[in-house]
Amino acid sequence: MSQNKKLVPKRRFKEFEDADAWKQRELGEVLDFSITTNSLSRNMLNYDVGELRSVHYGDILVNYESILNVNTDKIPFVTGGKVKDFIS
Repeated sequence: MSQNKKLVPKRRFKEFEDADAWKQRELGEVLDFSITTNSLSRNMLNYDVGELRSVHYGDILVNYESILNVNTDKIPFVTGGKVKDFIS
């Protein structure tokens, strides 16, 4: 079996050509890590209004279950935070 053949998966989406092989890349080439940290203090969060929500690191194990449901769990907003500021 050739090296290129090993990189082609058995199951393909119809949008991909047979010649498209798997490519090994660094994670930073695939995902945007422009937000380096989320260490917002509690005074930067509010429960009333906003575009962005943020789970305070101190609440992760204390106030939320292992699976967070954004539709039912009360998650604070980032005061003054705008979605456009985090989209590249």
